[in-house]
Amino acid sequence: MKTALVTSLKGDLAFTAGEGFIPTPFKWAKPSSWPELRQITPEGSISLLLCDKYPALNFSAVCTGGYKVLIDDELYAAYDSGATCNINIADISSNGILTDYPQALTLYTVKIVPQSESGEISSFRCLAADSAVKEEQGILWAHFNIEGTINLYLAFSRSNMEYTNPMLTALTARGNILKVSSIQETFYSCSMLKYLPAFDFSYTASSISATFYSCALLKEVTIKNAMLSNVYNSFTNASEIERINFSDPKWSKLQTASEFMVNLPNLDMALLDLSEADILETVKCYGNSQKPMNGFKGLLVSEAAGFSGSGPQIKVDYTGLDRNALKALFESLPQVSAGQKISVIGTLGANELTEEDLALATDKGWEVLL
Repeated sequence: MKTALVTSLKGDLAFTAGEGFIPTPFKWAKPSSWPELRQITPEGSISLLLCDKYPALNFSAVCTGGYKVLIDDELYAAYDSGATCNINIADISSNGILTDYPQALTLYTVKIVPQSESGEISSFRCLAADSAVKEEQGILWAHFNIEGTINLYLAFSRSNMEYTNPMLTALTARGNILKVSSIQETFYSCSMLKYLPAFDFSYTASSISATFYSCALLKEVTIKNAMLSNVYNSFTNASEIERINFSDPKWSKLQTASEFMVNLPNLDMALLDLSEADILETVKCYGNSQKPMNGFKGLLVSEAAGFSGSGPQIKVDYTGLDRNALKALFESLPQVSAGQKISVIGTLGANELTEEDLALATDKGWEVLL
C-alpha cells in the first residue's frame, strides 16, 4: 500500500493513495441450505438465487445475440438483447429448494445465459411491473461469472423505491472483482446486504450516488480505478460500514460530494484526500451527537475548487478530526469570496482551535461554524 505524507501543518496526517491495494475482504459464509451459485454458474453468465416471498421478478439484460433464462436448469424463455424477462413465481414448474434462512422460504436458481457462445452480457437491471407501485423483489444472492465490463445502474433497487430487493444478502463475482461502468443507486436500501466484491471502474467516468444508502449490514466496500463525478448520499446510514477502500482513485471529475459519508459510527480510519477535485462544489462527511463518526480522521480539498454549492459547503461535524487534522483541512482550503462556510461542530479538535488556527480558514474568506 502506497502512502503519501502531508507536510507542513499537515505533518501528522498520512493519506492513503492506495496504489494497487485491495484489502483482505471480510468473509461471507453462504448459508448451508443455499445452493452454491459460484460453482453452477456457466461462464459468461449471471445466476440469481430467487425466493418465493414476493410474487414476481422482472429484469432486463443486454447481451449480444440475446439471452436465455433457465430456472433450476429448465429453460424458462429466450429473449432478444435488452428485452424484459417476467417471472411469476406461481408459474415456475420446479419444486425449488427449501431453506430456513433468513426465514422459511422456497428457493429457485435463475440463470441468465448468452444464447450464443460469443455472447456477452453488458447490462443487467431489475424492473418494476408497475412504476406507480412500490415493488419488492426476492433476490437473495447474485453471482456474476463474467469477464467483461457490466452496467449495473439501478440493478437491484432505485432510490425512489419504485422497486427494491430488500432481502439481497450478497453479490459475488469471479475472482472477487467485478468490472463495472456504473453502480449508481444499485443497492439503495438493500438493508440485508452483507457482502460485495471489489468494483473496478477502469477509470470510466461514473457516479456512486445513493449506491449504498441504508445498506445497514454492509461492513466493507472496495472500489478500484474510479473516476467519480457524483458521490451524493453514497454511504448515508450504512451504519455498520467499517472500511471504505478507494484503490487508485482519480478525483478530478468529482463535482458533488454532499452527504458522501453520513452516520457511520463504526468507520475505521478514513482519510480522504480530495486535493485533485478542482471542480468540487460541496463535500459533507459527518456524524451526529448520538453517533459520532470518529473513524473519519482527515480531509483535504483542492485549493482550486470553487465550492459553489449550498452551504455549509464543507461539513465534517461530529467526526474524528483532531486539531492537527482541522488545521490541515483549513490550510488546504481555496480562497473564496461568496460567504462559503465550513462546519466543524463536534469534531474532536474543535474546542482546541486557536484564533491563529481559525485564521487559516477565515483569512481565505471562509466562515467557520463551531
